[in-house]
Amino acid sequence: MPRTNEELVTECETNYKTLRNHVLGILISFKWWEAEAKALGIRADEQKVATEFTRFRKEQYGSVVKYQNYLRRTKQTLADSYLRMRIDLLTLGLSKHFLSQGKAAFVRYMQQFPKEWAAKTVCQPQDLVPNCKKYKGSTAPEARI
Repeated sequence: MPRTNEELVTECETNYKTLRNHVLGILISFKWWEAEAKALGIRADEQKVATEFTRFRKEQYGSVVKYQNYLRRTKQTLADSYLRMRIDLLTLGLSKHFLSQGKAAFVRYMQQFPKEWAAKTVCQPQDLVPNCKKYKGSTAPEARI
């Protein structure tokens, strides 16, 4: 049986809100990682990001043309890729920092990190996601970072 226009609109709204909340959660977590790394003196300068990105692109895609095709297909930008590489380098630095203090320190850090930063994160009412201190929804594992 074909769905009604109202059902399609409702599904579209639900999908949009789900995607928006997912992306907000990712962007919020990126800000957390950046702030945590900065507080510990861990840096990923632009030269390091560019070098690692170039290495990654060559390993994963071979040619610039293949990578550009990937960007077009996924509707991403080069800036998106650089941001992800920068965050990857920062989180790698954070992992190394805490692992140097022992596995228990690393595990404790990974358990406390989302709680500490969520308590510091304020979202607008329309943007409440699991990573905000005012969020009251599900805290199932898939809702957390």
